Amino acid sequence: MPDRVEVQGARFSRASVLKHDFHGATGIYVQGADKVIVKLGRRISFFGLPMGWLGRWLIGREQRIYRVLGEMDGVPRYRGEVGAAGLAHDYIEGRPLVRISPSLDPQFFSRLDELLKRIHLHDLAYIDLSKPENVLVGDDRRPYLIDFGIAWHCPEERRQRRGVWRLLPTRAGTALLREFQRADRFHLLKHWRRNDPESMTPEDHTESWERRGWTRAHGWIRVPYRALRRWLRGGGASGRI
Repeated sequence: MPDRVEVQGARFSRASVLKHDFHGATGIYVQGADKVIVKLGRRISFFGLPMGWLGRWLIGREQRIYRVLGEMDGVPRYRGEVGAAGLAHDYIEGRPLVRISPSLDPQFFSRLDELLKRIHLHDLAYIDLSKPENVLVGDDRRPYLIDFGIAWHCPEERRQRRGVWRLLPTRAGTALLREFQRADRFHLLKHWRRNDPESMTPEDHTESWERRGWTRAHGWIRVPYRALRRWLRGGGASGRI
């Protein structure tokens, strides 16, 4: 990641690199007391195949998600483009939710549930809620969702969709979106059950165990996917990702 980047006309300096993965790189940049997260899309080829297009496409998708959500409480504020294939959003002071997170606010998961419902009202599915680290416990003890890299926006009107999704019949697109949204709620309830089961309703507790549809398919592909990702992070055949 570069030593400095420009965000909305201001120069920020790199404070730390958070991760490099197949899709790109993420780091923290600062300008005085102002702190942002910068995500840069992948540029390095994969087994000789150019991958810059993938980095640009993924960053473009995530930028559109932030624009759809606007300045929603519980979502980092989008700060703008960074170069040809990068974005910046506010840094949220806090810590990631882990499998068992002690000392959570009693209202934490009910607030997270409300946040997810507001996101869903924008014809969005978050999709990546199976990872507890994508949920931040803010220093204000409130929940935040980060990393909308694989979130999916599917408006009911086909002409409002983008790319290949315009070819999907209206009813099929809506049904698929609702399935992904049900999976979002399943993963939220799973985290809720592991951390604060006493505050759940009996119905929610039962639902937190019911894998079906996409959540069941996700369980089937998760193990081989994680094995492939570990191999890639280890350098794979090329030694660089």
